Amino acid sequence: GIEWLAQNNDIKEINCAKFTFGQFRLRLINLSHNKIQILKSECFLEDNKIQHVYMSNNKISQIENLAFSKLFLLTNLDLSKNNLSYIDSNVFDDLRSLTYLNLSFNKLEFINKNWTLSLIRLIVLDLSNNQIKSLEHGLFSNLNLLITIYLNDNFFDYINNRTFISLE
Repeated sequence: GIEWLAQNNDIKEINCAKFTFGQFRLRLINLSHNKIQILKSECFLEDNKIQHVYMSNNKISQIENLAFSKLFLLTNLDLSKNNLSYIDSNVFDDLRSLTYLNLSFNKLEFINKNWTLSLIRLIVLDLSNNQIKSLEHGLFSNLNLLITIYLNDNFFDYINNRTFISLE
């Protein structure tokens, strides 16, 4: 597949209509170090063979609900070093193959346990360097393959002793 490497540019918006490469299938997208602010719904619908999406070091403050819709083969998603303070509960619904999710260095204050329901193959979750104060009971209950969770440098004042009960 094709790798689209467009990091270190001045890209402010992804034009979803032009996100196809004809008969070729995208395997990797790297748009890190740009100025993207919003990930719009259904940007990746035309090409659902994408396995890696790197969008770190942008200005992303909003991810629309269906932004990652139909990315059934996505294994790596890096959204670190953005301006995310909130993620809707169904943003990651179609990401059943995701093994690595990096949300570090954002402004997340709360992690909705519903957005982990579909992440059944997740192995590494990086939530470090955010503003998280607490974790919901059952947040990790569906993440049976999870090996590493980075939670350092947050604002925790309390972690329920049952938060990690489902992890072995």
